[in-house]
Amino acid sequence: MYDLLIKNGTVVDGTGAPRFQADVAVKDGKIARIAPEIAEEAETVIDARGLVVAPGFIDTHTHSDGTVFSPETTGYNHLEDGATTELAGQCGSMAAPYYGEFDPSHGISKEEYERICESYTSYFAYVDSIPHGANLAFFAGQGPIRGKVMGFGDGTPNEEQLEQMRSLMREAMECGCLGFSTGLVYTPSVFAGTHELVEIARVAHEYGGVYTTHIRGEGNQLKESIEEALVIGRESGIPVNISHIKVIGRQNEGNSRDIIRYIEDNQKAGMTITADQYPFTGGSAPLI
Repeated sequence: MYDLLIKNGTVVDGTGAPRFQADVAVKDGKIARIAPEIAEEAETVIDARGLVVAPGFIDTHTHSDGTVFSPETTGYNHLEDGATTELAGQCGSMAAPYYGEFDPSHGISKEEYERICESYTSYFAYVDSIPHGANLAFFAGQGPIRGKVMGFGDGTPNEEQLEQMRSLMREAMECGCLGFSTGLVYTPSVFAGTHELVEIARVAHEYGGVYTTHIRGEGNQLKESIEEALVIGRESGIPVNISHIKVIGRQNEGNSRDIIRYIEDNQKAGMTITADQYPFTGGSAPLI
């Protein structure tokens, strides 16, 4: 007997193959059989006639690293949209390591927040201990890395400070992070120079990580900002992803063609560079 039988659905399996009609049987949390018709019994049977049956989607850009503190925001809304995995810690932000920033809307005290987010180790231990609707994976936000070492202010890190940043990046990767992210228009990431980012990227690359970036400018400085991301990739060897790639400002309309061509030219030259984009026409950001 199967645990779950989904009958009469239109299967889109994610391989790029054409959709097809089939039944899908599940046993012990895994797909046990896919066939035009499955007659065996199951504890639960779902009639998916007129519906699509597909693998869970991966939401490649979320900011759910703070929602884990609030019982009312447990990520089940993502499941309702079909997303079973979220990639959080984007745009250079993350709850850990704590460096003085605190959002009271998280629903816990500052003292408790500071204790949980003292380090990547303590934060991930907490995340592992609570229920969440979707699977969560994280990038280490570069903002807290810089903030932990240098606070909210500007300035160029010396070698001792750079080594502290490298050490934090190592801890993040050893805790399971996918790489690191930047939000180069947000404090304190905005104060980071390219060399500082290259040094962090070298550590992430040692562990097979990826660099994903909300670049320094998405308007008049778009190409220069993308080039900075590529310099970080070239000098460290790390794969680069441009987050929510877009062109801001009416005066820049049409530049997207040149930017896409520029990225494709660098791909052909051997760089591993990708970009993601949200499926809506408006955007927003916090006041900075």
